[in-house]
Amino acid sequence: MFHRHQLLKGIFDNLSPENQAKVYTSKHVTAIENLENSVRVSTADGSTFEGNMVIGADGVHSTVRTLMPFPAGSDSLRDAAHPFPATYRILFGNAPKNPAVETNVVYESHGTDVSAQFFIGKERMWFFVYEKLAEQTKEDRSYTAADADAFAEAHGDLHIAPGLIFRDVYASRNGAGLTNLEEGVLPRWTAGRVALVGDAAHKVTPNIGWGYNSGVMDLVALINPLRRALVANNGKPLGPETITEVFAAYQAERMAFMTKINTLSATVTRNSTWATKLQRALDEYVFPLVKADELIVKHVLGPMVASTPVLYWLDEEHFAQGTIPWKHGPKAEPETVTSETSRGGILAKLAALLH
Repeated sequence: MFHRHQLLKGIFDNLSPENQAKVYTSKHVTAIENLENSVRVSTADGSTFEGNMVIGADGVHSTVRTLMPFPAGSDSLRDAAHPFPATYRILFGNAPKNPAVETNVVYESHGTDVSAQFFIGKERMWFFVYEKLAEQTKEDRSYTAADADAFAEAHGDLHIAPGLIFRDVYASRNGAGLTNLEEGVLPRWTAGRVALVGDAAHKVTPNIGWGYNSGVMDLVALINPLRRALVANNGKPLGPETITEVFAAYQAERMAFMTKINTLSATVTRNSTWATKLQRALDEYVFPLVKADELIVKHVLGPMVASTPVLYWLDEEHFAQGTIPWKHGPKAEPETVTSETSRGGILAKLAALLH
């Protein structure tokens, strides 16, 4: 277990200076124009960027999504600003590791309308406290630090790990935030030369860890066919027909998967907060009796993780196989690689997208 910042920093630091210079930050996108053979992005500081396509990886409150050229009358256009309802909210944060808890262990606490997850790393620990909202909302709610403190105090007596209550963990925090948990899958992820990935296209509750990971999988599922198309086109820019075909195939593949993930994530969240009497009975008595956690990992989550797509043209020098075999192996497919589609170039694109 490690801090996500370390992952982004590791990717960025391994780019060449030339590729690092292609990563722009603090740019507020104000317009996206679909041109005949390209797409142009404008930003608030007067800059413009023109390219073959735009990938919107900018989260649940996606600016790219609101600017996409969806067809008139599209449900996606109507709900572009706030498409996902929220039934729960979450207080999340991290703190220095407490010596009372074991490294690389996840603790969970379940209860009526509230639950908690507690992840322990070597030097840092992460907390997530879930609470059911009084009513479902699509409001873009921004919470203050005072709101977070009040939330923490209300649940301060929650046993987050054996012998440890949440109030003590929160008091030692490095930082924390309170936010609503939107849920849903957008009916359309692409339009023209623009495509959405990650939370911009689908938002799930984080109990089983398929939020950020799903966004990375989206990128891989989109980049693979784009690369095949580029290689087949001898590295020349792709025409609108090809882009439309690739985007449609990407959406069909990932939407089917994310619909399942959305349902599974929602079910786990509601089971852990005892949304119904039946779910409480199952969670308290039936699941422990039949060792449901082990069964779910072995027969549901394990196979889904094992189906994770990989960048097909890259070799894996440190391949490790577990008890559930990976569906996609580490052998790269042979092809002619141009300078634009080399390992360094792809890393630069990934780093830019992840920012």
